[in-house]
Amino acid sequence: MSDKYQQIAQILCNITNQLIQQDWTYFKNIQVNNTRLKSRIGSGKATYCKHDIKAKTFTITYGKKMIKSKFSPDEVVHWLSYREIIRRNYFTGDTSLPCLLAHTVCHEFAHLIQQLSGWHKRGSIHNSGYYQILDQLHKSGLAETIKNDIVRECEAQNLELIANIQPAIVTKKTQIEVFFSVNDTVCFDYKNKTHSGTVIKVNRKTLIIRVKNLFRHSRWKVPKLLVRNSS
Repeated sequence: MSDKYQQIAQILCNITNQLIQQDWTYFKNIQVNNTRLKSRIGSGKATYCKHDIKAKTFTITYGKKMIKSKFSPDEVVHWLSYREIIRRNYFTGDTSLPCLLAHTVCHEFAHLIQQLSGWHKRGSIHNSGYYQILDQLHKSGLAETIKNDIVRECEAQNLELIANIQPAIVTKKTQIEVFFSVNDTVCFDYKNKTHSGTVIKVNRKTLIIRVKNLFRHSRWKVPKLLVRNSS
């Protein structure tokens, strides 16, 4: 895989590490500055925020294959971050690559704030509390600042970002042909709850997903149409 995706992932990590030092007074009762935040680069698509309760540390992982996927007009439409920009009119609906990458940082940082605020519930991750946080990150101007930082750092390293991506129209056919790989972190909705898990087998139209519950793991066979990447 090209080093370009490694370099861009490192830029996202650097920006994420700087976020913890900012002023978060518009989030009441959130002590962000006392939180240990780390970021790392993953080799796959998985991009997520993980809380280590014992170490009192949050780690945000940015997958290199996630970044590669967002360079593709055909693949980008299947990411939740793309759909959030469209549905909630972030960046006034601009889905260019700088906006997508900036929103990815906001998406994962919102999960950090969500957990610190106690709005994170098992089976209910992308809930109303989460979107209140994400909306505030955009309204505060943070998302625009992150986008400008990404553009500046990529220009300094001679990394070309494709602007104004025009994604393919999502049809039933293109939805069925969404690319998933074993070990991808995905989520799906069932009975008004969001379930997250790891892909353990890819079939033509379905995925076998291992979902971790409180005390055990379970396997779900889910149509690809109902599955989305976790960020």
